Order: sequence, then structure tokens, then C-alpha cells
Amino acid sequence: MAFVQATSLGQSVSSASIATPAINTTTGNFLAFWLNTGSSTTISSVTDTFSNTWTALDAGRAVTGGKVFCYYAKNITGGSNHVVTVTPNASIGSSIGLVEFNGISTTSPIDNSVAFAESTRVSSHIGATTTQNIVSSAANCDILVLSGDSAGYDYGGNTTTYTGSGFYTSPAGSQVGNNAGFRTGCAVYATSQASGTNTPTWATGGPGLSVTSTGFMLSLAPSGGGGTSARSLLILGIG
Repeated sequence: MAFVQATSLGQSVSSASIATPAINTTTGNFLAFWLNTGSSTTISSVTDTFSNTWTALDAGRAVTGGKVFCYYAKNITGGSNHVVTVTPNASIGSSIGLVEFNGISTTSPIDNSVAFAESTRVSSHIGATTTQNIVSSAANCDILVLSGDSAGYDYGGNTTTYTGSGFYTSPAGSQVGNNAGFRTGCAVYATSQASGTNTPTWATGGPGLSVTSTGFMLSLAPSGGGGTSARSLLILGIG
């Protein structure tokens, strides 16, 4: 199993929908995204270029000033110029981060999922490290965290970035963090983790506002029940 790529987009103005930048995806792979909205809206539809089926992890998680949504698509039909479009039930400013993995089970990709609520999480600030726990039922699962922030953008003109700790990596393409008033978030991932309790760890970087976050951690099952011995983790976030 392996992380393939990530892409993201932030909107600081109200819009009826938000679409990811076009990427070239591979049939049979796994896609997931976080969406951080500037209001407590709901989602009207999620569509993409190749008519894949998108599954919501829940009805959305409240975060100060907005709401975070997390969706995934298994065993996708992929191809060139693949775009995912999300239409909320209100015209709002929002941000999105999309990731692609290969080697994930095409039938039952979610080994386990754990939501973490803003109210149960210690507030973090720029430079602070955040940790959460998730239990994998088998070895060689990938860990994926989708996380959105309350107010991660920086008024000082500096971009907020996210860094994974230890085996965890936050790919730059999955991050939205900027002083233009975007809702912000990130992805941090680790592949082929041990069974039992895994602890994703990530931190914000650069001067900016104190933030809290909410979202999901996923343990992703490998295709064929196997995996490689390499270790790595992914967390996506929006704020």
C-alpha cells in the first residue's frame, strides 16, 4: 500500500460549490477528502468526473466557525483530469483536500474509523503537536486522518503548514493554510502500521492563530489482507 498523490483548494469567497484541481488517477485506487466549510451547512451532493460512489463518514463535525465533512470512494474508476465537486446546501467559502492511495482493499477498505470532536481535543496553537489514537485490527493497515481547523489561517501574512512526526507525513499537496481567510486543514499519513493502537502525530508551523481541530482517523485495510513492511501515515484536515 502506498500514498500516491494529494491536491487541495481554498476559497475565501462564497461559492455554490467547490471542485478539486484536476489530477490523473488510477482505476482500483482509494480516494478520500476533507471539506471545511464556513458555516454549519449540510452537503447536497458529491460528484466526480468518473461517476464514482462517495460515502460520508458521518453527517459532518462541528468546528468553531464552520463544519468539517469527510468522504471516501473505494475501488474507483480513474483516469485523466479527474475532478471531485462538492455542492453544499448553502453558498459559502470552503476548502478541500483530496488524497489517493493504492493497495487498499477494493471491497472493505475501512478496517476502523474514529471521530475526534473539537470539544474533546486539547486546543493547539502554531508549533504545538497533536496526537490521537486509533486501533487497527490487523497488521499492515494504512492510517489516514482527515482533520479540519477552527481558525488556522494567519493574519500576519504567513502560510500555516502542517508537519507529521515520527512515521507520519503531511504531504504539502493536501494542505490548505494561508492568510487569505481560507478555512484550513491538512493530511498526515502512515502506511503499513502494526496492529493494535496507532497514534497519529502532527503539528502546525509558522506564526498564526491558535486553533482547535476535528475530523476522522481511518485504519485502511490492505488489498488481499497483506501489505508491506514500510511504515508511514496520512492525515487530512480542513479548518
